[in-house]
Amino acid sequence: MAANKKEYRELLTEQLTLLQRLEQHAKDGNLNVVREEIRFERRAIERKLQQLPEE
Repeated sequence: MAANKKEYRELLTEQLTLLQRLEQHAKDGNLNVVREEIRFERRAIERKLQQLPEE
């Protein structure tokens, strides 16, 4: 979880950037690239979640 407003804003900005990139690939018809990008991001998020301490 984001600890404060600044961290939350940074997280949302990163997500918007990812969505814009995926949208452009999809628009260009590069669906395989979109799938690979989603797989990559999913693995990155899973790693980050595993590193979080338990509450």
